[in-house]
Amino acid sequence: MRCASGATVFDGTAFVDTPVYGRPHLRPGDLFDGPAVVEQYDATTYVAPAWCARVDGYGNLVMEQRR
Repeated sequence: MRCASGATVFDGTAFVDTPVYGRPHLRPGDLFDGPAVVEQYDATTYVAPAWCARVDGYGNLVMEQRR
């Protein structure tokens, strides 16, 4: 998994440097913590701080809140 670029995102309290991932480059088993942005041709997904995202065996992006 590679980070395509970076962006500065306002997370509600401050501006945070945030990795931006290209959805076509994510593979099953990839896992990353928020904040992060996932870009694809028809959507943009924001993974908030205190959340993580993983790509399941079917290629779905599954987000879960960290405990």
